[in-house]
Amino acid sequence: MRVNSVETGLYYLKARYYDPEIGRFISPDDTSYLKPAVLNSLSLYAYCGSDPVMFVDRSGKFPVIVIIAALLFTPLGGTAAQIATSIASYVGMSIWAIGDLIFNDGNGAWNDMNKIHWNPFNSNENAVFASNHISFYKGVPVFLKNSGRSGSFYIISLNKYEPVDTLKHERGHNWQAMMMGIGTFAITVGIPSSLMLGPWSSNGNYYGAPWETFSDILGGVQSRRHTDEERLTAWMYYGTSLISVILPYFFLLWE
Repeated sequence: MRVNSVETGLYYLKARYYDPEIGRFISPDDTSYLKPAVLNSLSLYAYCGSDPVMFVDRSGKFPVIVIIAALLFTPLGGTAAQIATSIASYVGMSIWAIGDLIFNDGNGAWNDMNKIHWNPFNSNENAVFASNHISFYKGVPVFLKNSGRSGSFYIISLNKYEPVDTLKHERGHNWQAMMMGIGTFAITVGIPSSLMLGPWSSNGNYYGAPWETFSDILGGVQSRRHTDEERLTAWMYYGTSLISVILPYFFLLWE
């Protein structure tokens, strides 16, 4: 129960008075609540993210939980993860390139960065494939290799001998990661894609899987044409993933 005092502007919460102007109680809580291992418990005048009158956060960890959930399961977190990864990668690649210029006459990473004119938003696919080790494509760091399957998770691991549409497809996955969030993408795209779940791969239509079709759509793949049904299912799969990371797995029963 909360009683508002018109005269003082304080809230009376049965045992103590709370000052909403400063986000603090005017008297301390019982010392038994002092738990150094528990976040936000060291101040007996304020806890619960300085909003104790809501009666929603006994442990004081609710704000942290909200932040973690936002990072893992929302487009906000997915976009933040991509920005952080791209910035860190660009700094690392720049250091690598400068070191290559000093110690290797610029024949490696320095040459790669020059091919894209040091532009992290490079959109020239040919410049990416002309590189030997590192590159950037539409804001996403690219690491090139000579064999193996291409893949992406906020970076692109690209087999340089695959066609241009492979790069576009993997960039589409990065759009998915940004639009879904780290956890949602890992669970609803990363796992089924890497394990080739569902009937599509066994039926010779790997890219007909809704998460792969959606990546083609977002990445601008030109060599594959998807049916209207596949495109609709892809958008439905994405929409369902924003509601729950479990519901999209029911799509594995469809084709």
